Amino acid sequence: MFSCDPANKDRLVALALEEVTSLQTTDMDAAEVETLVNLERLQFEESQAENSYWHEVIVSAYQSKSYQLLGGDVGAVYGKNMEAREKVLSSCTPALLREALCRLLPTPATSRYTAISMLPRPPGFLHRLGAALTRRWWFGSGGCGWYGSTDGVVSPQPAAAAAGLPLSPAGSLGGPAAPGLSSGGGGGMFSALVPASGSATTAAAAAVALAAVGGGLLLWARSGTRRGM
Repeated sequence: MFSCDPANKDRLVALALEEVTSLQTTDMDAAEVETLVNLERLQFEESQAENSYWHEVIVSAYQSKSYQLLGGDVGAVYGKNMEAREKVLSSCTPALLREALCRLLPTPATSRYTAISMLPRPPGFLHRLGAALTRRWWFGSGGCGWYGSTDGVVSPQPAAAAAGLPLSPAGSLGGPAAPGLSSGGGGGMFSALVPASGSATTAAAAAVALAAVGGGLLLWARSGTRRGM
């Protein structure tokens, strides 16, 4: 399994098949074989520290024919398997590995293979429409009920600003307003944006966004049902 840019999926498949074909037709170096054997032994030692490894050993021992032949001794079955494994690793040679690749995989590799490419699917039209309407509802300047500040941070509009009440420096109701800070937008440091058609526009945008999202989810569920059938 490999990860790549979706545009390079065909090239990656061709490179993998080319590498397998090279291993089936040309012997590896002795140093490469030794490195592979050492890596296999290292990974095997690391797997022995996992509970899942021993669970698999016990289950496979109970299901093997050696369990009956060795009198139901799980330890004897495990010892026999380890002996066979070490014998195979010790006898690895470049010619033996090439022969094993030709026996286990189709020769040549391009004659029969299966390549599965999993590509991200772009969202449908209704999903994009619902997302656009939702963004406009929350972040738009008309009918969204938000106010801006000089530092570029967008925050929810307090009820006090809509009612024309003064804001204290800490943002609490009542008390004298800070210098240059007022709900009417005269100080230059703060300006409250109160939409002219606040509640009506917000309700309309919310209704359209919810309808679009609901329609998209309904179509997605129906398409999944058809695929399951």
